[in-house]
Amino acid sequence: MRFFEIVVIVFNLLLIGWILVAKKKPVPWLLIGFGVSAILILIHGVIEGWRWQMIPAYVMTVVPLVAVAGRLLFKSEQSAERVVTKASRVKRIALITLAVIYSSVAVALPLILPVFTFEEPTGPYKIGTVTYDWKDQARDETFTPDPGDKRELMVQIWYPADAQAEGETELYFSNPDVFVEGYSKLLNMPKLLFTTFAYVKTHAIENAAISNREPSYPVLIFSHGFSGHKNQNTFQIEHLVSHGYIVVGIDHTYSSTASVFADGRVANFVPQDTESIAYLDKANEGWVADAKFVLDQVEKLANNDPDRRFTGRMDMSNVGMFGHSFGGATSAQMLMSDSRIKAAINMAFYMENNGFQQKG
Repeated sequence: MRFFEIVVIVFNLLLIGWILVAKKKPVPWLLIGFGVSAILILIHGVIEGWRWQMIPAYVMTVVPLVAVAGRLLFKSEQSAERVVTKASRVKRIALITLAVIYSSVAVALPLILPVFTFEEPTGPYKIGTVTYDWKDQARDETFTPDPGDKRELMVQIWYPADAQAEGETELYFSNPDVFVEGYSKLLNMPKLLFTTFAYVKTHAIENAAISNREPSYPVLIFSHGFSGHKNQNTFQIEHLVSHGYIVVGIDHTYSSTASVFADGRVANFVPQDTESIAYLDKANEGWVADAKFVLDQVEKLANNDPDRRFTGRMDMSNVGMFGHSFGGATSAQMLMSDSRIKAAINMAFYMENNGFQQKG
């Protein structure tokens, strides 16, 4: 859980515990408890963002007001004391039991569905990032019926940033609603399970100045698996960049969870025949063509970046590629077919002689 989520839950649990156990609960104290809890929730919402998993914890805030209302039902302390009977003791036990159950739910929900965080990168560099929308005018887009469509790719580049770089770190998903919808459809699970993605932050600062610590940095290309996306391995990419690599992530359009183009258009994942070796061979050709086109564009940036960020700063004599699942197969194929790739890592892809199995 995030810091202020923990603070809100702990304070509200202690507040409810005091209300249930304490014999004397002065109205001013109850109102102060409500006020403090409300302020903590407000701070949490402004800094971290409210989310539905915390609703049971938020509702706890009104318990002191309910207690005050209950006190006002009695005309005096004496009349309240005369009501203390065996029935009221049973009622008290029931209330405590319900409070324990409710509190357990309030704690469990944000624990089971947390806003996850990425580990702090271990290298000496900060991380900058920039995203490009590149269209390959030489290739038709085969996933759409329009014969005029050209292959268009969203590409994100992460790079070592200047030590003095400051700014708001990027969200994991800049368009979380699109990816919540995408994951829900792909996994056939409720959207509510993926809404926490909207709050996940990375360590990358958009458009940060590139570090001058080294004259140039080696380049790595990343390729995701079927239904993955260009930044799915952010945990890995950030560590690599913090140690002095420039990493280029490719969205293989219509084979990724979703691609959100610069003008807001969305290309969602298209189901494909991943059980067919013939289809996968053809798909591999397309993904390799994507990688070669992206590498061509990266070379152009290295030679003459219009933004002057990467000009002369990419070591194009040291280019590698790594990928997950089918992206791993693409990386291996690039190593064999493109002399610019000096090394490749194939992660989590396998084929078996006794039938065909493709992971990812």
